[in-house]
Amino acid sequence: MTGSSKRVLAASLAAVMVFSLAACGNTEGGDDDRKLPEWVYVPEYRELEEEGSYYSAKQVGDALYYQFGSFDEEKGTYVAGLRKYSLADGSAETLLEMGDASVNQFEVAGDGSIYAMSSEWLPSDTNPEEYEVKYLLMKYGPSGDEVFRQDITEATQENSIDYINNMVVDDQNRVCLFGNSDALVFDGEGAFQGVIKVSDGMGGINDVIKGKDGKIYSYGWSSGGEGGYVLSEVDIDKRAVVNTYANFPGGNGLTAGSEHDFLSYDSSGVYGYTLADQSAEKLFDWVDSDITGEYVQSIGIIEDGRILVVINDWGTSENSLALLSKTPGSEVPQKEIILVGTMSASQELRSAAVKFNKTSDKYRISIKEYIDNTAQWTETTWSDALTRLNNDITSGNCPDLIDAGDIDIQQLTSKGVIEDLTPFLENSTVLKREDFLEPVLNGFTYEGVLAGIPKTFNIQTVAGSSKDLGTEMGWSLEEIIAYSDAHPDASLFDYTSKSNVMYYCMRYNEGAFVDWSTGKCNFNSPEFISLLEFVNRFPEEADYNNDVSAPNRIQRGEVLLDTVYLDGFNEVQMYNEIFGGQAVFIGYPTTDGSVGCALNASNVYAIAAKSKMKDGAWAFLESYLAQENTDRWSWGFPSNKEQLDKKIQEAIKVETYTWVDEDGVEHEEVSSGGGSVSYEDGWTYEYHTTTQEEVDQVLALIEVARPTVSQNSNVMAIIAEEAEAFYKGQKSAAEVADVIQRRIQNYVDENR
Repeated sequence: MTGSSKRVLAASLAAVMVFSLAACGNTEGGDDDRKLPEWVYVPEYRELEEEGSYYSAKQVGDALYYQFGSFDEEKGTYVAGLRKYSLADGSAETLLEMGDASVNQFEVAGDGSIYAMSSEWLPSDTNPEEYEVKYLLMKYGPSGDEVFRQDITEATQENSIDYINNMVVDDQNRVCLFGNSDALVFDGEGAFQGVIKVSDGMGGINDVIKGKDGKIYSYGWSSGGEGGYVLSEVDIDKRAVVNTYANFPGGNGLTAGSEHDFLSYDSSGVYGYTLADQSAEKLFDWVDSDITGEYVQSIGIIEDGRILVVINDWGTSENSLALLSKTPGSEVPQKEIILVGTMSASQELRSAAVKFNKTSDKYRISIKEYIDNTAQWTETTWSDALTRLNNDITSGNCPDLIDAGDIDIQQLTSKGVIEDLTPFLENSTVLKREDFLEPVLNGFTYEGVLAGIPKTFNIQTVAGSSKDLGTEMGWSLEEIIAYSDAHPDASLFDYTSKSNVMYYCMRYNEGAFVDWSTGKCNFNSPEFISLLEFVNRFPEEADYNNDVSAPNRIQRGEVLLDTVYLDGFNEVQMYNEIFGGQAVFIGYPTTDGSVGCALNASNVYAIAAKSKMKDGAWAFLESYLAQENTDRWSWGFPSNKEQLDKKIQEAIKVETYTWVDEDGVEHEEVSSGGGSVSYEDGWTYEYHTTTQEEVDQVLALIEVARPTVSQNSNVMAIIAEEAEAFYKGQKSAAEVADVIQRRIQNYVDENR
């Protein structure tokens, strides 16, 4: 079992220290986000040239143990097992080959012995012709020789543990197998010792490790009123949780620390936690170490104090390691910092920042998240963070780039705090305006200022029957009210409530009642009063107890309209089917009867007008927009014309396949083209290959689509709050409209 293959897994990038990490030379305005940090964590990369997949990596001393799995083409079987990788010389040896057994968990004891828990489908004890799952606990020597194999199925069944989520071995080689709430204890020879109730006060167990003090700790989400993560000390001798610690940063996993008691990590970065004062601090952001946090599989600390990061790029299946050295910031070559402000960084932003930082010799992207992931979440966490972001944007201490998905970009553009991207686009040698869909650029142009360029977008609109509504897109508020009046026994939308009808009717009409350029509001108008009276017809809360699907209810005449979400070219088929081949994508109502088709953009970034690093901000934005769009991070329609055309060609391509019947006759058939949709009440639809007519339908929607008001905007929040008095009969619609007019007028006056 101990094949010493000595496969060199660490190859081309070993021992290459990547000093692209930047210290900031731009510290104007006293912005701490632009000051040189005292310490940075510089990576040395190593590539794991592993065949197949690897997972469950655990670092012990200067060795990395990990499970592997690959399909043997010659034998036609799946081979799985355990390998040990040396961080010293990059060699690897296969310790265990498990065949097709499923190793759920493994752990390496202090003496180098290996404990593993496996689930196998074995012949039933009562009926050899039937199979049942059995759980096995195994022990192997440091070289992979088997010591024992113990059936522990009875212990798991008697204690109602359906699945083992975590495993840990203490200094006495006692094994703890953790389910979601309880732990089973076995001695070093596999004998069952008892059960520990671990998750009291905890909503479930996320991870379990042995701390640097030798004690066993678990963490999970608190089930108490305050929420947040809780760290618990598990005493095996007492079969109980003996201490709990608050303010634990939680995340995706943890390891025993060196300067701190523990290190935990999430997709943003790494945090240190100290037991004595129950305090947490963020040590560094993954982006600042040129690592995409979503790819991090595990972390550990090796004997020389460096942090080992196991990375698995699930998009490319590339495996690698990074050894992070804590380095004085003064020793790191300096670059100019480009600060991106966002409420919470997306996966795509992190990935794009890492890619840019590795290639740019002048600039470096740093991400400032306004939501503090280590702090307790409250009902004002989001609004407080958004206020801080908006205040920074309008001050001299602003980020250089702003995530436009978190802000009211139209309002901020009207205030002159968003830079016009048109000159950058005109002077670019990489991009030109003609590369992008003109309707998308026009949608993000406010008062002549191109505020942002979306990388991708989707379409949201409203569909109905052309028998009732005609074949032209677009209708007014008066027309949708009249349509509802003409069908008193039908629901306007499925799951209709006051709040969603108000949102549907205001999506394209906020601008009709608020003019940010002049500062004039018009909420005490007859049109808005009529809208309030219309919304009041609908229930306070939607009825979600109806088991009949929306397609069936529409086809029965019980529901009139359907909201439509399009991020590909084939979805229009289903809506045409729902409305009996007579669908019209009429859109959300507008005051002037124009087409209310929503363009929901993804990953839009604006340059702050007060930024002192505009050229650097554009350098990143230019690089990001020039990248080929993939479905790894974002879905939808590319705003780049060439990429959109590729998506169209993929959609209309007719795929064929062949099959042989029982008589040996070969048949060729056309592929259905994209799966199917089914509802619990039996309504189904199977997609066919997209036709050019369906592509043209989508392109027509893209042509008229434009960004809309956010449901979470301050204007909508005021309307929702004050309208309650009318809905409850406490005030008339006109009185409420007057209150809304005063409040929103004050808000506009204060924020222009």
